[in-house]
Amino acid sequence: MAMDDAGRSELPTDVLVEILLRLPPICRRRVRLVCRLWRDVIDECTTEMQSRATALLWDTREAVAYVVGDLSKPSTTSYKELWRRDRAVPYMRPPSSLQLIGTCNGLLCLCDNKTAPGGAVTLVNPATDEVLPVPPLPCALSYFPPTGRYTSWENWHEAYSFGYHPTSSWVVSFDLESEEVTRVKGLPAQPGRPDHYHLTEVNGRLGIVVRSLSGTIKVWVMDKGRQKWSYRYNLTRYRVPRPHFVYGECILTLQECSICGHYRHKGMWSSSNNTVTVRVRHQAHGTLMAAIIAGWCRTFSYVKTIEPLSIYKLPIVNA
Repeated sequence: MAMDDAGRSELPTDVLVEILLRLPPICRRRVRLVCRLWRDVIDECTTEMQSRATALLWDTREAVAYVVGDLSKPSTTSYKELWRRDRAVPYMRPPSSLQLIGTCNGLLCLCDNKTAPGGAVTLVNPATDEVLPVPPLPCALSYFPPTGRYTSWENWHEAYSFGYHPTSSWVVSFDLESEEVTRVKGLPAQPGRPDHYHLTEVNGRLGIVVRSLSGTIKVWVMDKGRQKWSYRYNLTRYRVPRPHFVYGECILTLQECSICGHYRHKGMWSSSNNTVTVRVRHQAHGTLMAAIIAGWCRTFSYVKTIEPLSIYKLPIVNA
């Protein structure tokens, strides 16, 4: 039986829906990969898949998370406080040491760097105020959704760093499935200075942001086959937030004390059209998203979930 037909003749659709709804949300995300029928059922019948990802703004100075409203249309968008340190993690260090290092499945991953970089890690669900301390690991941790496995490096002392040289720049990728390190094709353009480039994520793909000496920012996105870079964005005299700045049809830009959103006009470009370069000129002021000092802000993707953190706890084995 073909994968696209798996589960189609065995169970009526309404029975399949009831079964899938009984699974925890994190499991439903994995079983979406079983076949097209299961993917469509989960996408159409579960709230977490119908929710549109929005921007989460993290104030690095005050350790406060804000969430932006609907980014799907160019109207006046509001933002509100989502979480702050004193509300759910009162036992942690002062705010300046507490940083958000990532978001996934509606959860915030926080790291307390008071003692040393890479300190205590805690998971927080801002929708339920649940907190779950994460046991320390020997080194880096990565999650691979298709298998549901977490991967860490045991020989952490053998990790290598790569020096920068403008004539021999490269990006190195680590495949979580094959556990292989491969060299990605060299940078598509040279930055104005050694610190004028950084990696980003654009609609689930690897991207690289390069800033020239004139202040123009160009963004390339790696194709699926990892064979070449596609030139996707051009911003004149605008900076973009890190690590995320693309949210569907909305592009976020940084100004001195605010974050603005820019949208396509009259079908000139769309996130699904990979052949058109998106251009944001300095005359385009955009829509005000939030009043926050740019140097203290980092942006992430966020989708609300009420999934309990208890499913991530290790089972207790009785002696």
